[in-house]
Amino acid sequence: MIEIEKVTEQREVELCTAIVCDKCGKRMTPDDWIDWQEALQIRFTGGFGSIFGDEMSFRCDLCQHCVKDVLGGYIKAVNPMEN
Repeated sequence: MIEIEKVTEQREVELCTAIVCDKCGKRMTPDDWIDWQEALQIRFTGGFGSIFGDEMSFRCDLCQHCVKDVLGGYIKAVNPMEN
């Protein structure tokens, strides 16, 4: 009988289990898959002379309803079949 060598390693993994909207406080989980996939997570670092602050890191999590509320007037819908 051929013995198969099994190679393993232990890893520590961090798993995101919820996103909380910073505007309305809605808690989104993978169980609510529509809200989960439509959540908008913004992450950026302010550059030199940024109005947000040089070298500062920023984050914002929004549910789809708050994205529409805050940005709805500026977002343009584009049909991918027409590009």
